[in-house]
Amino acid sequence: MILNKIFADSLYLAVLETFLENPTEAMSITNISRRINKNVGSVFRIIPELKKRNLVKELKVSPKRYAYKLNTNEPVVAKLLDFYNSLKSLD
Repeated sequence: MILNKIFADSLYLAVLETFLENPTEAMSITNISRRINKNVGSVFRIIPELKKRNLVKELKVSPKRYAYKLNTNEPVVAKLLDFYNSLKSLD
């Protein structure tokens, strides 16, 4: 995880980095938790915070199922993507 090399290791950053690494992909909470090898319940608690900050958007995929995707329409997300991609080029 690139962001954890700069900032303290945190689940919030791990989830955010998963979205930054896959900016066009809609992912379920289960899918995210598998990618970062963390508990589904822990990831579930992070998603509302990312939604509140407009970093991710919620997509209804069926009556009881949701997926989440990076909110690329948000200006701060564009800046985060630029920052993240510039860090990747240094790695």
